[in-house]
Amino acid sequence: MYGGLNQDSFGATWAPAEFDHLEHSDGGFFEEDLSNFITEDDINKPNTEVNLRKTFMPLKINMIYSSWKTGGVSINVYGYQLDIIKLIGYVKEAKETDQDTSFLIDDGTGTIECIHLSPGDISDWKRNYISELTRTKSAVKIYGGFNPLYSSSSPTIIIYSIKEVTSPEEIKLHNLDIDGKRNPNVMDTIGEMDSILKEFDISIPKQQPDNSLDNILSTTTDYSPTSTAKIPVNELALTKFISSMLANESRNNNYNGLHISEITRRCRQQHSFQSVQEQNIRKILKDLERDATVFQTLDSNTYASTDS
Repeated sequence: MYGGLNQDSFGATWAPAEFDHLEHSDGGFFEEDLSNFITEDDINKPNTEVNLRKTFMPLKINMIYSSWKTGGVSINVYGYQLDIIKLIGYVKEAKETDQDTSFLIDDGTGTIECIHLSPGDISDWKRNYISELTRTKSAVKIYGGFNPLYSSSSPTIIIYSIKEVTSPEEIKLHNLDIDGKRNPNVMDTIGEMDSILKEFDISIPKQQPDNSLDNILSTTTDYSPTSTAKIPVNELALTKFISSMLANESRNNNYNGLHISEITRRCRQQHSFQSVQEQNIRKILKDLERDATVFQTLDSNTYASTDS
């Protein structure tokens, strides 16, 4: 491992307890980046420990975007200003210059640019380390800080420490936390609806030549009174459709969600839901809200998904 205080460093695996033994630390951050978190004052120690616990929980990229959109000069999550941010994600792209190396990190909730500013005396080992991360596009653990000067068009993190994640447990926990979806754009609405139809065990009649989404969904409304279904399939499909629609918006970094009028409009664009009324949409949203699947954002008529 490299590093120590006042050094550019790689390979840090900091945990809050380790801050009590800085003189024995083998790397991580610049000293000034720790100044807001370290104190020997017993009066402030409880607050310091709380800040450390909040700060060193891995932060999701979509949460960074949500805070950045408020226009502040720092990242604030649940009322806490995070001076040091921990990320776990995959190297999607990387570009190295004489001045810096930029990594495009994807954690499954979004992508963000993380920049390591190269000092003039960067060692060959560190340069090779960066090149290897670039080549393998590995899962990495990053500690860094938000820099508003680099974040005019999108949020940017300045890297203090970067290390390849080698713990299977840490990778597993990360993947479970984002439902195993590394790429936030792989599930579009049509893909979601295909899954919905399979879940309800709805098959397409063989004589039906058109396999469009509208025609597939239209079969869900043609059930007879003798059907064994306890709940009309159309209502279940509509619920799933709305849930998937809002989840896709969150994955595409629209954390404010959609107004109920827009949700209704999109539903009516589907053949099977053309006659749906806003009151039906509102009832479904209330049910989803009770299940903690969606939540109100800007007002009582705007909803976003909790599945980001």
